[in-house]
Amino acid sequence: METSINRILGLLTLTLFGHAIDLLAAEPGTTTAVIPEYAESYPAYGVSESVRAGDFIFIGGIIATDKDGNVIAPNDGAAQAEVVYGRIKTILEAHGASYKNVVSETIYLTDWDRYIAGAAIRRKYFDEVGAAYPSAVGQEVVNLATSGLVMEVQMVAYVGPKKTVGQ
Repeated sequence: METSINRILGLLTLTLFGHAIDLLAAEPGTTTAVIPEYAESYPAYGVSESVRAGDFIFIGGIIATDKDGNVIAPNDGAAQAEVVYGRIKTILEAHGASYKNVVSETIYLTDWDRYIAGAAIRRKYFDEVGAAYPSAVGQEVVNLATSGLVMEVQMVAYVGPKKTVGQ
């Protein structure tokens, strides 16, 4: 009965790393919109750049586009990695976290050869805070949101028992 009620109410139960988390999807105070190039477009697309769910932060697919949707440095893996990982750093900081908190990463990329230059940039962001590298997967895809994108990155970070952004 309770499971049926939870489904009706839109409650989610997540089990991550042995922790069961009950929450309403995107509760007030659990999402961010700190990347100015994206903030205005989120309501139209029905997404958040990140969501706090219990002790975890889920960071959505971060890409290198400007506020008009134009690709920053088309087909340039290093330049796009700097934009993407810099934006993720800003999102993590909004939650009071850093790359030390990242436990999982998914990298979607359109071309391994173009991404290789970006891999060094990725490592730089983890290394500069003395973070261990997270569990990660790289998945080559046919294309991303728009032509010229080399990568799109999702992350999960563990931050402990905080309730809202910035706490």
